[in-house]
Amino acid sequence: MNVNESKDIGRCGCGRSPTGYCIGWHGLSEEEFKKKYGKSKAEMRKAMKEKPEPVKKVEDRVANVGGAKLPVRIYTPDGNGLLPILMFFHGGGWVYGDLDSHDVPCRQLANFGRMAVLAVDYRLAPEHPFPAPTDDGIAAFRHIRDNAASFGADRERIAVGGDSAGGNIAAVVCQACRDAGEAGPAFQM
Repeated sequence: MNVNESKDIGRCGCGRSPTGYCIGWHGLSEEEFKKKYGKSKAEMRKAMKEKPEPVKKVEDRVANVGGAKLPVRIYTPDGNGLLPILMFFHGGGWVYGDLDSHDVPCRQLANFGRMAVLAVDYRLAPEHPFPAPTDDGIAAFRHIRDNAASFGADRERIAVGGDSAGGNIAAVVCQACRDAGEAGPAFQM
């Protein structure tokens, strides 16, 4: 995308960006922000002509973890037997993003990595302030680790990863398992 032609990105003059380009989200209310993000996402997909690539199977479930019911989506690529699994935590600055916002990259990761991808839709602020998102990530990891076979996954090959806030959750999961002296992820992306 050419930032000079975008309606959403430009020189807003706030001085917060070293490049001078800013999306201008800092001045929006929570409702305006969520509304604008959904619109921007759709516009970006259309501009990129992004179509979800097929995977062998996509399954939506609800995981009962740590007292919360978290929606999860499992992407299974072609293959047989127990697969390695990547627990993917979406980005979004703790306040936006969901299973649909990161559907395309999760499909790509599953196919390219030849692994199952389990996307976790953790609770968001401001309705669920810190530490709810990281608590959800830790509880979800422990649940998947302890029930890996029911997700078609190899317990010894569970990775965690994500983008932005989701990457932070992945790092916290690793540290929490280390600090508790329990089996943690085999890999952090």
